[in-house]
Amino acid sequence: MILETANRLGPATVVESSGPHVRLRLGSRVVSATVALASPYHPVAGDVVLAISQDEDYYVIGVIQGSGKTVFTAPGDMEFRAPRGTIDFVSTRGIRLRSPEVSIRASRMEVVVRTLVEKMDEAWRWVRGLFQIRSGRVRETVDGSRHLRAERIIER
Repeated sequence: MILETANRLGPATVVESSGPHVRLRLGSRVVSATVALASPYHPVAGDVVLAISQDEDYYVIGVIQGSGKTVFTAPGDMEFRAPRGTIDFVSTRGIRLRSPEVSIRASRMEVVVRTLVEKMDEAWRWVRGLFQIRSGRVRETVDGSRHLRAERIIER
C-alpha cells in the first residue's frame, strides 16, 4: 500500500492572482498554485492563504486573511431560502442592488434610515386606505403646475 503525503501544509502570501491560479510567497520562494477553494472566493495580492503541496504541485485550500471578492455566479435563476428563519445581509460599507427591475412583495415593509434620497423620472403611488405623513416641516417645489383634487380639504 502506498500512502501519499503532503510535502507542505501552511500559510502562504499571495503575490499575484490570475483566474484559477496564483503565485505564492513561501518564505524566500515564489511558486505557482491552483486555487482549490470550496467557496467562490478570488484571492488577491497580499492575502494570506492556506496552501498545500504534493511534490511540486501547490493548491490553495483555505483563506486565513483575505480582502478579495467572493462572487456567486449562476447560469440561470438564483434563489435564497430560509424556510424556518430569516436572511440577513450585513455590510460595513454598503449594499447595492443593480437590476433593470426590482420587485418587493411583503405583507409589511419597514424602512428606518437617517437620510432618504429618492431620484426618479416618474413616481406613482396607489394607497387603498390612509396615506399619512408626519413631519417637522414640509417644503414642496413644483416647476410646472400642481393639481389637487379632493372630496374635502381641511387646513389649519
